[in-house]
Amino acid sequence: MRSYLSKTTEEFHAADGERLLQETTSSTEGYDIQDTQVRAWKAQIEILKASIPNDFPGRILFEFQIPRMGRRVDVCLVTAASIFVLEFKVGANTYNSADKDQAIDYALDLKNFHETSHNKTIVPVLIATNAAHQSNNIEFHDDGVAHLCVANSENLAEVIAQFGPDRHV
Repeated sequence: MRSYLSKTTEEFHAADGERLLQETTSSTEGYDIQDTQVRAWKAQIEILKASIPNDFPGRILFEFQIPRMGRRVDVCLVTAASIFVLEFKVGANTYNSADKDQAIDYALDLKNFHETSHNKTIVPVLIATNAAHQSNNIEFHDDGVAHLCVANSENLAEVIAQFGPDRHV
């Protein structure tokens, strides 16, 4: 199983948050999941429900495992043209360097080690839920990976909307 939860955005919006949380946690059978992780997933579900429009076409993957790397992206939002690599830091009030590097590394890992990602725009986004709003410059590297974007729980919708579901580089 590549992710703990995989839903179309339509299915995600139609499902109750508690049901989504239950599905995510039940996928971790055999692993010792801390209460802090469960609370983080609950917050991520709430933020995504508020940030992704109901009619936004795509798929949401929680804890997506990057092939050959063994690392897990908190959330991937996959559209026809793009993959948003969403790295959440629930409760964080700053965008620190290590977290920025982590989001960028996950985006590069997907671009280089996940065949389906080769022809898509990859958008790394660090979400420090309690951080101040910062503007993002929408720029891309030659390989189709966007420069890192930062968001908080209030403006993630703006970041996603800047790219739209069908935007190619």
